[in-house]
Amino acid sequence: LYFRSIKVQRHVMEAPIRENLATALLALLLQQYKQSEKPILIDPMGGSGVFLSEAWAMGTPIDRPFAYQFFKKNLALQITALAKESFFLRYLYRDRDIKALEAARHNLAPLIEHKLLDSTSEDLFQAIEIPRTENTAPILLIVNPPYGVRLNLGPITLLQLFVVLTERYAPTLMGIIIPKEWATGPDWSKVSKMAKQKSYRVVITRPFQNGGLDVLFVVWERSSTLPTQAPLT
Repeated sequence: LYFRSIKVQRHVMEAPIRENLATALLALLLQQYKQSEKPILIDPMGGSGVFLSEAWAMGTPIDRPFAYQFFKKNLALQITALAKESFFLRYLYRDRDIKALEAARHNLAPLIEHKLLDSTSEDLFQAIEIPRTENTAPILLIVNPPYGVRLNLGPITLLQLFVVLTERYAPTLMGIIIPKEWATGPDWSKVSKMAKQKSYRVVITRPFQNGGLDVLFVVWERSSTLPTQAPLT
């Protein structure tokens, strides 16, 4: 995995997702985004900020040399930038852990430099609800939540996650990494029923391994007829 315009040593918290996996999941999420307007990207359990840093890197020019460029027979290969500018209008980071916030701000220095990052320490399950307003940028949400009792949060269920994320942010697209067994557990049918009521539908269910665990990346798409959630300021 090449270093995509990241000049600082990454600070790592407990149970981070690997950068290449984060980039692949972001690419899957973006494939489902059909609007022309730039969205806001939110990670409400951001940890060390891997999703947001990789999202930024996906849209910045590659400015480092590669060894093949110095071969005598170059074969005229060229490396091009993935994009000329960021895919996202803004980036919003939240995590209940102050140390995670400090690590993330270190890792997300380019976003801070460009005044694109909104970051603060906040417990998703105790945050004050923000009123919804229309005419805001679309929201894409991606999260790698704690499974079971990881990070001393106690057991978190899929239903709890779905309710708090949709009510708080009403994202246009929402990608959540969940343990594989959650998709066959009792919450899955409850979430499916609630998703229908909230005008969400599953558009991606992609299995993979994260840290040796069998997990799924599930993406829900929200009907465009509903108002979007006002981004936090």
